[in-house]
Amino acid sequence: MVERVGDASHPVNTGELVQQVEKQLVELDTLLAGREHIDADDFTLYPSLRMLSIVKGVSYPANVKQYMTCLEQAIGVSLHWDQAS
Repeated sequence: MVERVGDASHPVNTGELVQQVEKQLVELDTLLAGREHIDADDFTLYPSLRMLSIVKGVSYPANVKQYMTCLEQAIGVSLHWDQAS
């Protein structure tokens, strides 16, 4: 699907972007395996993943999804899965 974003004159292929993000999420999944504590890295990682949660069609590997859900509950800042478009 090709869309225009804002006033940009360049088309955006969201399908390609989602595929690229999903590849990066697979790499992140390995890094998050077995993670059990919150530390300073979460202050940069969670907001990025939270912003991504509003994008419809992104598949999250198990460890990434678990990480997002655990942090959502721990800090009380909701994800956007219900609003994804």
